[in-house]
Amino acid sequence: MNNDRFLELLAKKKSGALTLPEKRELDAYLETNEDDAIIVSMMDAVFDVNFNFDHKYSAESLKASLNNLNEKIERSKMPPKKSYSLEFWSKVAVAVIIICAVTYFVFISSRADSTQIKSPNIVSTKKGSKSNIVLPDGTKVWINADTRLSYNENAWEKSREVELLGEAYFDVVKDKKRPFIVHTKVMDVRITGTAFNIRAYPDEKNSATTLLRGSVEVYLKKKKGEKITLATNEKLVVQNNYVQDGKLNVKANSNEAAIQLLTIKVNPVDSTAKETEWINNKLVFDNELFEDIIPVLERRFNTKIELQRKIISDRKFSGTFEDDSLKDALESFKFSIGFNYTIYKDKVVIY
Repeated sequence: MNNDRFLELLAKKKSGALTLPEKRELDAYLETNEDDAIIVSMMDAVFDVNFNFDHKYSAESLKASLNNLNEKIERSKMPPKKSYSLEFWSKVAVAVIIICAVTYFVFISSRADSTQIKSPNIVSTKKGSKSNIVLPDGTKVWINADTRLSYNENAWEKSREVELLGEAYFDVVKDKKRPFIVHTKVMDVRITGTAFNIRAYPDEKNSATTLLRGSVEVYLKKKKGEKITLATNEKLVVQNNYVQDGKLNVKANSNEAAIQLLTIKVNPVDSTAKETEWINNKLVFDNELFEDIIPVLERRFNTKIELQRKIISDRKFSGTFEDDSLKDALESFKFSIGFNYTIYKDKVVIY
């Protein structure tokens, strides 16, 4: 392990961001590197102190705490007979800088107004699960599987903005003075009050905004200064890896353009659309490539699908699944597309 990696793991350990595999990596390294283990013990001694500045302390109590800290550091040191290299003391110096920086942050944060330091609100779902929340203004959000939604509640009174990685359906409370803005990797969607769905998974080819009610303005991040306005029952599809090539060129109802403006199909009975049926625990596919269906199945059933027959990835499928098991869905695809499969504990192999 080089110095940069050691200090990176050390910083993560002190910030609470160390993952279990990284903890094992650090522990294994420290078992065979005595000098670096001393550095860690010195930092642990310092961080055993409760840095709480919400109360007033007398000079005597601060002096006693300082003496206690010094004793902890002294106890963590090796016998003085051992000599240390310049590299060791360089690491100590860097570790001390980390300690000072984190301690300063804790001190400043504890004195700052709580409304200024509160972390952004983050709602995330795992594969195989969904959720729903109500934002501070009353806007309702349904969050699909494997999705991350974040927003700053402290700034909500001034601006209603969220960041989305994944898929969510929004029923936005109308407020002309404060537009509602959703930021994704390839687009920013701006509305005042409406119902719409955004699908923006980084592992898929396209991102899409589907409007069910009202109107929205979409600003593509690679087409700065230009916008696309959607009307009810319209859907904007943008390739995640498209390249800016001059003026905005949107092709209506086209399956070839990098930017497509489509009219969605609405069920005349209940005015629902397949793009939002996931809210009702349904999977609806309309003449879609099997390779595009695979990530949907992986998120829905929390599994990994390995496709050993690449030729079937271009085959298309139409159908609806409601509360079906993984095996039921695979049997339908097997009959329609033509393949065999094996279900393991956390993986499906299609051949």
